[in-house]
Amino acid sequence: MRPELLRKGHIEGVWNGNTQSFEPFKSNYVKLFYGKAMIIFGSDYHKGKTRITTKSENLIKDSTVIVVE
Repeated sequence: MRPELLRKGHIEGVWNGNTQSFEPFKSNYVKLFYGKAMIIFGSDYHKGKTRITTKSENLIKDSTVIVVE
């Protein structure tokens, strides 16, 4: 899965919950583990809305909006 940000901020890290995984935490992709992944988002101290979109082969594209206050 590849997360993408629209607007301000950055992806600080990604993880899938597998304690035996050797995948890098600081990355722009993550392999799903039992269909799950976690994205750590940094706002860079910018207030407002940011949309995170995830894309992957054989999965439906999805997105969510995060509001930073």
